[in-house]
Parts: sequence; structure tokens; C-alpha cells
Amino acid sequence: MNNVESFTWKNCGGQGAGFADLSLTPDPLQFPGTIHISAKAYINTTVQAPLPATLLIEKEVAGKYIKIPCIDSFGSCTYDDVCELLDEVTCPDPLVKAGIPCQCPFKPAQYTLPTADFDVDTSFFPSGGYHIKGSINFDSVLEWIHREKIVSV
Repeated sequence: MNNVESFTWKNCGGQGAGFADLSLTPDPLQFPGTIHISAKAYINTTVQAPLPATLLIEKEVAGKYIKIPCIDSFGSCTYDDVCELLDEVTCPDPLVKAGIPCQCPFKPAQYTLPTADFDVDTSFFPSGGYHIKGSINFDSVLEWIHREKIVSV
């Protein structure tokens, strides 16, 4: 089992969209396992295809963070249109129950996800420190940064 220590997040972009609140528990997160997520988010403008995005995942190695390459759309990747990817997924039941859409276009709205449980298996991640940074580009940029430390238990 792995633990994620010191999960933090922040909005880093424009006024088009963002999180007003985001909570992940337990603290520390343990993988594999169940995480409890609650969130309040807002979208101030219609978000539609194409929706370009980038994801950067770095692994701590000998005190330095090394970029994990993009392999089969996993890792540090650039996506031309996240809407196309979302068309391929089934919206998780807690999002459906909360009225949160999973496919484009996304209409301007305030979205609230009451505490929901998600089972996560990250056994494919080796133990260690990670930085994860993502950005979604539309009329403004929604960017998030996630810094985590995964340690073997």
C-alpha cells in the first residue's frame, strides 16, 4: 500500500473556470484504496471542443524531479482535444447523481460534488515523490498543480 502525503492544490489560471473548494481524504491518502472527494467548482463560459490540455508528471529521483514521458497517452502528455477523450469514458455515478456533466460542451454553472467515494488502484506508480501539473486551455486557462509524496507501506 502507498500513502500520499501533503496533497495541496491551487487555481492558477484565469477567471473562466476553477475550484472554490476541493477536499481529498483520508490524509494521508492511501493507494490502493478508497478516496473521499468533495468539490465546488465553477465554469463562467461555455467550454467546448476542441479543448487542448497538457499534463506534466515528474518523479523524484536522487533529489531531482524527472519528467515521465508520454507513452500510450499516459504520462507527461499534450492532448489536442480532451473532449474526444471524455467521449470514451463512462461518467462515474457520483458525478451523474450530482448533475455534473462528463462530456463536452460544459455550460456555465456552479457545480457541487458532495463527498463521494472512489476506489483507486495506483499500484503501477512506484514509491517516491511526484509533482503533477495539468492545464486545460479554453478562453482562459484552468491550471492545477498537485504535489504528492507516495511512500511504500
